[in-house]
Amino acid sequence: MLGTEVVVAERPRLLLSQDNHLPGMLGKPLEHQPERTARPHLFMARHARMRQCSGVTPEPRPLDDPSLEFGAVEVFNLEGEQDWDAENSREGFRHRATRVGDRLGARALGAGLYELPPGEKTWPYHYTYGMEEWLLVVSGTPTLRSPEGERELARGDLVVFREGPEGAHQVINRSAELARVLILSSESALTVVHYPDGGKVGYWAGSDGQRGLLPRERELDYWEGEA
Repeated sequence: MLGTEVVVAERPRLLLSQDNHLPGMLGKPLEHQPERTARPHLFMARHARMRQCSGVTPEPRPLDDPSLEFGAVEVFNLEGEQDWDAENSREGFRHRATRVGDRLGARALGAGLYELPPGEKTWPYHYTYGMEEWLLVVSGTPTLRSPEGERELARGDLVVFREGPEGAHQVINRSAELARVLILSSESALTVVHYPDGGKVGYWAGSDGQRGLLPRERELDYWEGEA
């Protein structure tokens, strides 16, 4: 998988891109539907080049449609030296990250590249509603925690996390070497994130940036506090 690249061609604007779990730089954090298998779908894509095109219009349009104006194609190399956008210093969750989606001018997908030192995690164990996430292992052998337990991933492995509890996940580097992963997410006007370990729930509104993080220790009556 040498020279791994993500290539995106600019197309008419659909949704604003936001990259997963980069604190202070996005409208929601990184990171499923009932009656489906609880096992995240793991696909082996080793020794292959990954190309992701975004911004496809909802309905086909004629090629001579003047609104279909293509800009320059941007290229981002996932394996090269990085000018990192952020660094998390919290013990146990130390990592460096780059907003790949912003670098490429993406509009319908969010994407973040993460580099984890040995013993560190990306983010707390969580699952979402309103957003589907994908994980691609760029280098190293990170461990994936899911509802089924833990399993070691290898370079080129691709995983999908659907909405809901079946898609709960966390990435941990239990190896002695650096690990690098790309996390992609669909865009949504509203995302709800559940953190089972911490008993928290958060929400992120893409339209106006409103957000909140609340405890789940007690349930409120619908009419509580209303006059």
